[in-house]
Amino acid sequence: MRTEQGPDAVLDALRDGQRRLMLGVSGTLAFVLLVGFLGLRQTADIGRGVAEISARARLLDAGREYALEAFAPRRAALPLVNLGTFIANPLDASLIRYVRVSVQVSVPSVERMERYGLNLIRTRAAITGLLSGRTVAELGLPGGQEAAREDIRAAITARFPRDYILGVHFTEFVVQ
Repeated sequence: MRTEQGPDAVLDALRDGQRRLMLGVSGTLAFVLLVGFLGLRQTADIGRGVAEISARARLLDAGREYALEAFAPRRAALPLVNLGTFIANPLDASLIRYVRVSVQVSVPSVERMERYGLNLIRTRAAITGLLSGRTVAELGLPGGQEAAREDIRAAITARFPRDYILGVHFTEFVVQ
């Protein structure tokens, strides 16, 4: 401080220093707020990215990831219940032969099928009885498999409530 300055000059110098200090503090505070805002915005962008990745990960099917829902395989409209493979001896007494059939049925509700465990046993018994009651010639005719399929469906629907099964499907049909 110089001695030729009067008390007003010293006061002006102090005020000028306070203003500079306040401007520096205000600038620093504004800088810190700006960095904090940009950091929050970047965190929100990261959160959106994580949500997008999680949504894509939900499209997992048998170990494969589908970027778009349209690429995911279509689900079966009706649930199928595998009744297993049946081996029966047909009515042909002249030769030793057998029929091997793998059967699946489409049902409106798998839970309904599982709820009644005895129904599966009765269903299997009905199918084995129908296959044993046919001859190899009947099964080998054109339309023989279709007739067997319809007879199996009729036998199952006769033993169970209405709309218990919707269709019968053969995944394997061998006569030997």
